[in-house]
Amino acid sequence: MIQICDDKLLIFNLLLLMSVLACETSEILTFTAHERGKVEIRCPYESRYEEKKKYLCRGECLRVLKDKVVESESAAKDERFSLNDNKSAQIFTVTITDLRTEDRGKYWCGIETGRGNLDDFTQIHLEIKQVSRVSGVTGEHLNIICHYESELKNDVKFICKESSTSLCEKSAIKVSSENNRNGRFSLRDDASAGVFTVNITDLTEEDSGIYWCGAVQRRQQHKNKWISVIDLNISAGFTPIIMMVVIGILTGLGFSLFIYLRWRQKKEGTQPKDVIHGPNLPNGETREATQTDCDYEDISSTLDHPDYSLVLPGFTENDASVYALAQLPSSPSDNLNYSSIKFTATHLSDRTSDGQETCDYATVRPKDCGH
Repeated sequence: MIQICDDKLLIFNLLLLMSVLACETSEILTFTAHERGKVEIRCPYESRYEEKKKYLCRGECLRVLKDKVVESESAAKDERFSLNDNKSAQIFTVTITDLRTEDRGKYWCGIETGRGNLDDFTQIHLEIKQVSRVSGVTGEHLNIICHYESELKNDVKFICKESSTSLCEKSAIKVSSENNRNGRFSLRDDASAGVFTVNITDLTEEDSGIYWCGAVQRRQQHKNKWISVIDLNISAGFTPIIMMVVIGILTGLGFSLFIYLRWRQKKEGTQPKDVIHGPNLPNGETREATQTDCDYEDISSTLDHPDYSLVLPGFTENDASVYALAQLPSSPSDNLNYSSIKFTATHLSDRTSDGQETCDYATVRPKDCGH
């Protein structure tokens, strides 16, 4: 009885050891993606397994202990995972969306062989890159800087524009260190500093998207090594012509506002204060006449114009004319209450005993305004 138990334990340990060795010696497929992106893990299989059940498990995935995150013909534990089996191509694909940093690590493509716990496995390594976000303006230029490890210094560097590395491997290479320039894209590699710089000129909004910095590892049969990922966002900027148009529009609006306010002022009958200047006021002082609701008396009975009056000149013995001119306001109105009167100096011979000039002037006498 004891011998039988020992034999079963030995068989179990042998099976466990075989599963570990099988996992460690199988081919490792590496997939690289970026945060919030998606990845398609492609798992090829032999034709004899077309009708077998497929799955993806995470972690060590021992043959007796499996953490299956998704499997065919069953709902996934996490809705971000899905499995599609293409039997004609003999490949099943596991798609993971909305990737997170914690999704990185070791996975296994598994196929149930029907031979107990001896399923067929392919090891997967999933790498998640953090995204660097870069912004630019149309018409300008920018630099994308890619740092790499020293082991890649002799390899060919490149940058491609695509949402995933699987698509980048097929096409979308913008520029590489083999030619250093491709249209608006140029690449400069500084191997001593472990960095290569990609310059993009004359930016357009179509340049927006996901870019991958990579290197071709010649020592590993020209396998791509993904260095970093950039999310580039190009927005429209103000060109000189647009700025001139904007300035012209603002200037036109300002002038229109000015004209409107002037029209509004005239429509409401707003009048500025009139200032009466007199020759006998000391030091050039002026007297302000405040607008009231009453009319002033006519200066001359011969003048009956309601808006202004003109005092005709009289003659002194020295033929020195004295006159006053009442000027028409800039905005005539039937409610005009007063006029500005300017005086001229008298003849130079008319002086007082102390040498001061004398002059005659007219006084405008207001009607009784009830004050």
